[in-house]
This record gives sequence, C-alpha cells and structure tokens, in this order.
Amino acid sequence: MMALQKYKKRFSNFRDLSFNCITEERYIYVKNKIDEYFKSETPFLKVLKPYHINKNKSYLILSINDDFDFNDEINDFVYLINKIHEFSQENIKLESKKWFGKDFDIFDLDNIVKRPIEEHKSNNYVKLVIPNDDLLEQKILNLSKDTYIKCNVEFKGLKISKETLMEEWYVTDFITQEEVDEKNKLEYISTLKIEKDVFEYNESATADNIHESAVANNIHESATADNIHESINNIDESTNVHNIHESTTVDNIHESVNPDVHESSVIDNIHESVKTDNIHESTNVDNIHESVNIDINNLEEEIEVISVVDDKKIKKKNSKSNKKNEVVPNDKKKKTKLIGRKKVYTI
Repeated sequence: MMALQKYKKRFSNFRDLSFNCITEERYIYVKNKIDEYFKSETPFLKVLKPYHINKNKSYLILSINDDFDFNDEINDFVYLINKIHEFSQENIKLESKKWFGKDFDIFDLDNIVKRPIEEHKSNNYVKLVIPNDDLLEQKILNLSKDTYIKCNVEFKGLKISKETLMEEWYVTDFITQEEVDEKNKLEYISTLKIEKDVFEYNESATADNIHESAVANNIHESATADNIHESINNIDESTNVHNIHESTTVDNIHESVNPDVHESSVIDNIHESVKTDNIHESTNVDNIHESVNIDINNLEEEIEVISVVDDKKIKKKNSKSNKKNEVVPNDKKKKTKLIGRKKVYTI
C-alpha cells in the first residue's frame, strides 16, 4: 500500500489540473498551474509488445495483470489512471457545451472518454504513447518481449477523434529489471566495500589507539617506576638520615645511660683537676717552702742578733747585780720566744 500512499499524495496535484481544448489541433491539453503535465511512474510491468503502431502513433504495450503483484503496486497504478479518468470526465462534462456544442451526460461520457487500459483475452494491458524521440524510440525497439520495465510517464491530455476522446499517457523514459538488479548489485558491492573499508579503518584506528594506549601506558608505567624508584631513593635517604639521627641519639642515650663512661670521663676530669690542684698545691708548697726557708733564715739571723743582745744584757746585768738586784724583764725574751714560736708554729 506504500505505492498507493505515494499516488494519493499526487491526487491533490491533479485537482489543480486545468483542461484546455485546442480545436484546431483536435486535442485537449491538461496542465497544472505552472504549465507542466501531470507526471508519475509505473511499477515494473511486463512488455507484451515493444513497438505497436496504430493510426500514425506508436505505442508501448505493457501487461497490468496482477499475478505477481505482491505489493499491489500494479493495482495502485491502475487506481491512479482511473482517478485521472474520472477527473477528465468531470471537466469535459463542464466544458462540453463550449467545446462541442452540446451537453454530455454520464452515459455519453462513459462511451466517449476512453482510458489507456484495455482488455484482450482476459489480459489487461496499458498503452503508453511513444513520443517523437529517436533515442528513446531506439531504446524501446531494443526491448524484448516479456522484459520487465519501469517507466516514467506523463498525462498530456485527450486526443479528439470522431467518436472518442482518448486519454494519452506518454512514456518519457524507462529502466529494465535487469538494469535495476545490476545497479542494486553494484550498490550492494559498493556498500560492502565501504563497510569493509570503514571496518578496516576502524580496526586500524582501534589498533593505533591500542598501540598509542599501550605506549602511553608504558610511558606511564615507566614514569611511575621512575617515580617509585625516586621515592624509594628518597625513602632510603630519609631512612639513612633517620638512622644517622637515631644512631646519634642512641649514642647520646648510650653515653647518658652508661655511667661507667660518664664516671670515667668525670674521673678523668677530676683526675686532671686533682693533678692541676696538686701542681698548684705543689707550687704553693714550694712557694711556702721557699718562704719558710726565707723566714727561718731571717729568724736565725734575728735569733743570732737577739742572742747577741741578750748576752750583752746578761753581762751588763752581771755587772750591775751588785748594784741592783733587778731582774731583766722577760718581755724581750717572751718576744723572742713568741717570735720563735710563732715562726716555728707557722712551720
């Protein structure tokens, strides 16, 4: 029914058709508002007679039997021809008085207005007028009977004769079933080739992407490995610094914890201090000894002087004992003794 839908879209077009009777040419031309003929196309129809001549006109005779019309395309085409036929009858009835000098009724129109479809021995066929086109005519002459063709057609109008008004559908071009099959085959092959090329391109692109991804991953892994290596080195360095710090701390702790070392150091310091004190004391003792020796020597000298003085005094006392029984004061003796004792005490 898709073909019928296609034809129905054109039905609105033929409502715009205008009929113009040219009496001198004995022809009724049918055109639309833009001065064009109504155009359509046939389904694939079987050729009954490629070239038929009748009354100085050539016709292409095509079968419209629907034995193989699985999609109703032939019926739809016949339906289109019948609609044009009805529309032609309506317009001729309206203009019959003007064109022919009398009014036609419906019965008259059925007998006068003829479709291009005829029946012969139960075979329905359509007659398409072959235009005066040498190339197209030669192409039609090369057709074989029973060949299936699809035609582009135009409805030009009605030919006026003494007894009839014949509707004329002209063939303007056609294509055979074999040509369509070959074209479809080529298109199919071309489509397959395109799909193959696209597939190969996609595979190549995918392979390139995989390769690039693998390279990127390797670079990333290498960079990651380098970063891990650097991180490990940093960790090792940090660990070494930490170990050194710990070692230093442990040494400090060890020194702090090990009393023997500390005591040894303290003892050494004390020993050195004692040595220094001994040296200092020794120096002081030597100084003192020297001082004592000096004092002894002075004392001895002083004692000697005092002794000399005392001897003189004793002599004097002895000389004066007769005169006075005076005792020599002991102050000087005490003084001497005190001095002597003091010096001796100091020693």
